[in-house]
Amino acid sequence: MRQEDRQVVFIATSAHALIHAYMMIFPTVLVLMRNDPVLQMKGYFQLGIIGTVCYALFGIGAIPSGILADKYGSRRMLTICVFATALSSIAAGFSFSIVPLVVSMGFLGAAASIYHPSGLSFISRKVEKKGKAMGYHGVGGNVGLALGPVLSGAVAAVWGWRSAFMLFGGLGLLLGLSTHALADSKWTATKCETTDWQQAGVKDARKGRPSSRISTYEARCKAVGVQINTRAYQAGYSSSISTKCQAENGYKRGLKGDGMA
Repeated sequence: MRQEDRQVVFIATSAHALIHAYMMIFPTVLVLMRNDPVLQMKGYFQLGIIGTVCYALFGIGAIPSGILADKYGSRRMLTICVFATALSSIAAGFSFSIVPLVVSMGFLGAAASIYHPSGLSFISRKVEKKGKAMGYHGVGGNVGLALGPVLSGAVAAVWGWRSAFMLFGGLGLLLGLSTHALADSKWTATKCETTDWQQAGVKDARKGRPSSRISTYEARCKAVGVQINTRAYQAGYSSSISTKCQAENGYKRGLKGDGMA
């Protein structure tokens, strides 16, 4: 598996684990929330409404989330998902009355609904060995289901139910930074491998860019584990320059009012 593919699988699998862990916090700490004197819960019915709001939005929100993933890109939506769920979880931890708790849990469900359309699309579009990647991805979700209750329960038993939401919210923010860094990386292994470097040289020469620009390309592609064809670039650059710097070409461009640079 390529380095780029491993990064994609790691981000998607980690996000999948966190999303399912978020969904397991509420049922794990439900009794503690019911007995919290600050919330002043009158019964489990109110908690049932909170859970229904969260999980309903988690399910229904997948449809518009999929549409947005197609329109704005899976990486961008995945980044939004990770940050939004983290902030919603932290907000739930800071809720000291029913209304803000309902709102934050609703946002948590809605933000989590972004994941599956975006995460699955992210893997299918970016990873070469999709079956293997989906296997890791599925394990990640189940790990979240398994570890979510035990981790949130252990933390809640020591520091209270709010700490469980804050713990996973903090982990989500860290993952969000990693996802954002990956989403910002325009120089991927796929781009470096599929670029026609001779045509890239021709294009740079026509735009008046210096031939030393190849050093930047080489460094960025080397960072993702790809060695580019610098000779092809130089050949394309030289051929374009020789064609460009002709008297006939200069005459034609002069008639058009164009400069040679």
